[in-house]
Amino acid sequence: AQPVEVIAEILVHGNHISTNAEVIALAGVSIGQAVTPDTITQVRARLKASGKFDEVDVLKRFASITDLTKITIVLIVNAVAQYLREWARVRYG
Repeated sequence: AQPVEVIAEILVHGNHISTNAEVIALAGVSIGQAVTPDTITQVRARLKASGKFDEVDVLKRFASITDLTKITIVLIVNAVAQYLREWARVRYG
């Protein structure tokens, strides 16, 4: 049997006004969760379905060179322009 890959780390990158915790919650992933062949596709679909991001990419990387079951998930998101404009208006007037 193949060893089970498990999420060891979740990174959030990009131009977004949501907190990292909010992006991770929208992605529906958590540390310790098993990685299936569909995980990346499902995470990408959930982030796109949120309507908060114009661009979404989800990458799977190895978190360790010695333990290939530990996976880093990288969430790259860019906020929808209207959210950025509204955030700037509220913040800067």
